[in-house]
Amino acid sequence: MIALWLACSGPRTPSLPESPWSPSVQATLNSECVLFDGAASCDGWAPSGPLPQEGLDDLVHRQGRTCVRSGGLWSCLSDEHLSRPPADSRAVALAMWFDWGCALQGDGSLSCFGEDFSGQQSPPTGDFVSVSVGDAEACAIRTDGTLVCWGSPFAEPSGEVGNPPAGAFVDVAVGSYGACALAGDGSTSCWGRDGGHWILAGPFVALDAGHQLYCGLDSDGVLHTWTDGSSDLARPVPGSFVGLSCPGPRVCAVTAKGEAVCTPRTG
Repeated sequence: MIALWLACSGPRTPSLPESPWSPSVQATLNSECVLFDGAASCDGWAPSGPLPQEGLDDLVHRQGRTCVRSGGLWSCLSDEHLSRPPADSRAVALAMWFDWGCALQGDGSLSCFGEDFSGQQSPPTGDFVSVSVGDAEACAIRTDGTLVCWGSPFAEPSGEVGNPPAGAFVDVAVGSYGACALAGDGSTSCWGRDGGHWILAGPFVALDAGHQLYCGLDSDGVLHTWTDGSSDLARPVPGSFVGLSCPGPRVCAVTAKGEAVCTPRTG
């Protein structure tokens, strides 16, 4: 899940983003979609069919699926064999991986849909403000900023994997083998399947995670990328950006004018 706020302190409750809002980008291996000024545009392969074109305030684009929200209601297109949220979903936010996902409801509760081969369809109860999903695992942030994770590999009783870092966070990004969380001061804490923890150089204003890849935007809008536990890699795309998406190995970022800049498609 991509963070679009700079800092936050104290308890929070889930709420719809204002529209129009800061541009955002969502990428897959062979396509990308941009939400800008209430409208969505996609390039590359994407499910065909009608979707609302104006008055949009959120967008989720994953391999084989595209969902947009207008007037508080989600509309989705997907390949027939892929899961999608309920047709009447009015979730505050959606987080999706290849064939499953979770929705954050307006009352702060979580509900999940799709595959359930690692317990990912059993989210914890409580009040939450953010959720992110990975290959077969998920993490959510409670209203007090603390983290809770479920599914595999977070369910595995090895190392520190089943125990996300303590403290208060404003966003979390889950990838295929680990996750990173963003604190209100821009610092990060990351952990992975091997139980190790590492810190990304920062501070950052946004994070995302994909297949063995993590990305962050610093306060100047510069995009940074990392692999599991590694140091800062070469910056994949130059420029200053306001949003990012890193499905791995591909990376995309979006400018304040709604222009997407991406590394080459790989599928």
